[in-house]
Amino acid sequence: LQNKFGDCSDGNEVPTLIISNQACFDAYWLLLEVKPEFRVQSENNSLKFQGADWIVDKACPGSGNGTTDNHIYFINENFITFYVHPRNNFRVSEWLKPINQQGRIARITFSGQLATNNRRRHGAFKNIDPAL
Repeated sequence: LQNKFGDCSDGNEVPTLIISNQACFDAYWLLLEVKPEFRVQSENNSLKFQGADWIVDKACPGSGNGTTDNHIYFINENFITFYVHPRNNFRVSEWLKPINQQGRIARITFSGQLATNNRRRHGAFKNIDPAL
């Protein structure tokens, strides 16, 4: 964990967010259970690792304990930008009349993209077995 965190760091630029599934989060929690003085919990019910919030995302790849398909992601939010397409920012279409109905409908469309300008500041651990 520390090696990957270090790989994504450069001076004061360190990962600010760690994302994993529940099994990896629980494995880290159990490591801290031995030494409760190292357990730091933040306001959003996450754990801390080297100052970065460690959160659970149920959409994070992995099926849990006993398998080696789990992932942990290290994200530096200082290098993440959200771009919105200027001509498709919650654009509303013309009103349409549905067939055999008395109502009207319109489509609302949006195009956006998360991007990074420094991929080296992010990292991932793949194929982790939290049971180890």
